[in-house]
Amino acid sequence: MTGNVLLHPQTPRYSTPRTNPERQPPVHYDPPAIKNQRLAGNTRPSQIDMIHRHLAPPLITSYLGNSSCQNSITALCERTIGIHAARVQTPFITAASRSPTIDYSELYAAQNVTRTLIKLRCMRNTLHICSLPDASLYHAATIHFRLLRCAAEETKIPDYTRLHLVLRNAIIEHLDGGCVSERTLEQTFTQQGRIKDSNTLTAHRATMKRLWEEGTICIQDQSPSWRQEHRTFGLTKNIYGPAIFADKNRLNAIQDLVLRYFRTFGPATLGDFSWWSGIGKRSAHDAITNAVTCGTLAPTNINHTQMYYAPEQQSHDDQFESLDNEVRLLAWEDLYLKAYYETRWRYAPAEHSKNIFNSIGEARRTILHRGTVIGTWDVNKQGIPISHSLFEPTQRLNRQVRDEIRKLAIRLSDHEKPVLND
Repeated sequence: MTGNVLLHPQTPRYSTPRTNPERQPPVHYDPPAIKNQRLAGNTRPSQIDMIHRHLAPPLITSYLGNSSCQNSITALCERTIGIHAARVQTPFITAASRSPTIDYSELYAAQNVTRTLIKLRCMRNTLHICSLPDASLYHAATIHFRLLRCAAEETKIPDYTRLHLVLRNAIIEHLDGGCVSERTLEQTFTQQGRIKDSNTLTAHRATMKRLWEEGTICIQDQSPSWRQEHRTFGLTKNIYGPAIFADKNRLNAIQDLVLRYFRTFGPATLGDFSWWSGIGKRSAHDAITNAVTCGTLAPTNINHTQMYYAPEQQSHDDQFESLDNEVRLLAWEDLYLKAYYETRWRYAPAEHSKNIFNSIGEARRTILHRGTVIGTWDVNKQGIPISHSLFEPTQRLNRQVRDEIRKLAIRLSDHEKPVLND
C-alpha cells in the first residue's frame, strides 16, 4: 500500500470507526480559505488553479457544469450511477436540476410500465433508482456488506432462525400472488396467526429486510404523484425476470463499481469511495490498487490529499473556466453532494458545513454555482419551493435563485395532477 493513501482521520488502517462516520465532521482543506491566502499574497495561484481544474470533470459528468443536459431518465441514471431515492421527492428534483424536459410521468413509467428502472438498496445501504443492467452490478458489489448489517440485527431477536424459515416461506408464497404493502402483509399474517406477538412482528420485519437486501423481493412505488409514496413489495423475479440479479463475482463487481465511481466523480479519495459505497476500506483499497496497476486509474495529489482519477477525465480538466454561471437547485441528498466525504471541501465551505449537512450527514437542499454550494433552499408543506438563503448574497445571485425557484415551483405544480394509467 502506498503511504499517501488518505484513510479516515484518526482511524486505524481498515478498521471501522466506533462512531457513525456520518456524524463525524468531514476533513476540510477549504479552497475558499486558500483563495483568501492567495489574495493576500501567501500562496501561489497554481494551487488554486489545480483545485479548480479538478472540479470540472465530476460537474460535467453529472450534468451540473454546462448547458448540456440529459433528456432520458434512464440514461441519466446510467450516467450518474443511480439517483438517490431515500426521500420521495428527491429523484424528480434531481432530474429537474439536470434536464428541462424530464417530467414525473417518465420517471413513473420507467418504474411501473416499461420497467427499465428499479428502486433498490445498494450503495451505502440506501435506496437508489437504477437501470436494470446496472442494478445487477450495484447489487453484487454491495450485498455482502448490506447482509452483514442484517445479521447484526437478527442476532438480537430471540428464536430468529426458526421464525425466519417459517416467515420467509410464507412471505414468498404470499407475494407470488402479486404486490402488497408491508402494512397489508402484516395485517394478513396477524389474522392468519403467523404474527402472534411483538417478537414475531420484529422477526417478520427483519425477514422482509433480508429478502429485500438479497434481492428476492423488491419495492414498487405505485404512487401516481411525486408528492407521496405508495410502497408495495413483490417478488423480483415476477416483476423484472429471474435473471436480473444473476450471480456475479463480488470482487469483480467491486472492481467495476470502483471504475464507474472514479470515472463519474473522480478525482476522489479511497475514503470518499468507501463512504459513498458502504464497501469496506480493505476491499476498496484492493480494487483501487488493482485499477492503478492496470492503468485504468491514476493517482494524483490535490491540496495535500491523495486522490485517484480515470485518465480519460483529463479531457475535462481545462473546462473549469467554461463552466456556466447558472445556479442549480439540488435535491435533498443530491447524488453529487452524496458522492464525497473526505473531500467535501471541493464544494462545501467549512464555515457553512452545518448549514449544508444535518446532524447525521445528510445533504440538505442546496444551491450550487460553478461547483460550490452557495446557499440552501426550502419548500412549503406541499413540497413546492418557496424560499432560499445565500451564504454571501449578491443582487445578481439572488435574482438568479429566485428565477430558478419560480421555474421549479411551476414545474412541480404542472405535475400535481396524478399520472393516470392507460
